[in-house]
Amino acid sequence: ETGDSSDVLAHPDRVTSVAVSPSGGCILTGCKDQKVRKWSAVPPYTLMEWECTLPLAEKDSKEDDSDRPYIQVGFLDDDRFVAGYEKLFIMKVDDGSVVR
Repeated sequence: ETGDSSDVLAHPDRVTSVAVSPSGGCILTGCKDQKVRKWSAVPPYTLMEWECTLPLAEKDSKEDDSDRPYIQVGFLDDDRFVAGYEKLFIMKVDDGSVVR
């Protein structure tokens, strides 16, 4: 038994990184589709509030997605996280906006 469908964080492409907030309240995932998603860390693990496409990823979109970079995510604290591949962005956890 692997659990029911409420235990799955569904993504349209390969997940490339996962980070759990220091407080344990949310999960961030980086995906091969170049989006960062914020999830509830409590079952049923629903998508919370936002998903964002990294600014650099928007201009680098390619038809052959096998060459897409692997998005990495990591928490700095409960309010900020870093995300990126060749360039890292400091972003707000509450809305996914870029701090710098």
